[in-house]
Amino acid sequence: METWVQTFTGKKFDPYHPMSTDIELLDIAVPLAKMCRYNGHCVGFKHYSIAEHCCHVSDHCSDKNKLWGLMHDSAEAYISDIPMPVKRAIPTIDEIEYNILNEICHRFPFKQAKIPQQVIEIDRRIQHDEKEQVMTYSHYDWGLIDMPPLGVEIQFWEPDKAFTEFCNRFMELTK
Repeated sequence: METWVQTFTGKKFDPYHPMSTDIELLDIAVPLAKMCRYNGHCVGFKHYSIAEHCCHVSDHCSDKNKLWGLMHDSAEAYISDIPMPVKRAIPTIDEIEYNILNEICHRFPFKQAKIPQQVIEIDRRIQHDEKEQVMTYSHYDWGLIDMPPLGVEIQFWEPDKAFTEFCNRFMELTK
């Protein structure tokens, strides 16, 4: 059984056996700009991309963690954004995601192959803002206690703007 996907740039990428030589910025930026957070269950017909989310996270990180904030969801370019309740039920998904992220770290100028705690906290805090601005009102508890909102105003960038912003930030952070 073959386990590869064709990327935007035409590469053959195997998520079970990722290799840094198969990773390109365009293969991350394009799908993240097109992929909608929360499996597309956003209010109305607004598009809130993973790329916009990553830009907001990056904006709130310290200088040393800004690149990590931008790239923290980059493995999703290869395996999609799996909603957390589903992700918890797939025993091997964390390992697959970690292995892809590890290869992304080898491909780009990261200092470590583990997402810094600051990025994890900001990623959790922005969910307050996203719940209020992106999702239809619901009384369901997201388990976001003990964390204040990040205070981000979601812009609902169109995919082309999300792509441009994501790539521009990457270039700024890696020059």
